[in-house]
Amino acid sequence: MSWEHERAAILEELERIVQQIWLMTLKREISPCEEVSCLGDSRHVSIEISGAWDGALRVSFSELAAENVTRDIFELSDDETPEDVQINDALKEIANVAGGNLKTFLPEPSVLSLPKVLTSEEGERRSAEGKSVSLCLCSEDKEPVRFLLQKDG
Repeated sequence: MSWEHERAAILEELERIVQQIWLMTLKREISPCEEVSCLGDSRHVSIEISGAWDGALRVSFSELAAENVTRDIFELSDDETPEDVQINDALKEIANVAGGNLKTFLPEPSVLSLPKVLTSEEGERRSAEGKSVSLCLCSEDKEPVRFLLQKDG
C-alpha cells in the first residue's frame, strides 16, 4: 500500500477514534478545524509505537482544552481550577485510549509505551525524517486538540 493510501486510511480511523473518545468519555462532540488553530500554547503527551509499525503518537492540547478535558474526566465544576497533576493524568489517559484503539488498526505486532508528558519544546519538535498524519480537532468550546502520528523511516 502506498503511503498516501495508508495515510488516508489512518487519518479516517484516527478521526473516528477521537470522535468516539470525546463522545463516550467526555460527553462532548469534536470535529475537524483549521490546522492553524492547533498552534500556540499547548500541553503535549506522547506514546511511542514499536514493532511492525514504528513511530509515535503525539497529542497536543491548547491550555483551555487541557483544562476542559480534565474537568470532564475528574468531574470538576467550571469554577474549579484543575491541578497540574490532574491535567497530566487526564491528557495521558486520552492519549493512552487513542493509542490503544489506533494500535488495533496498525500492523501487528506493535507495542505501545506508556504515555509521557512532554515539555513544550519536545512537543513542538517534529521529526525531520519519517512520515506523519496530522489531525486538528476542536470541541464545542472551539479549543483545539492536535493528534500527530509520526511513522519512522
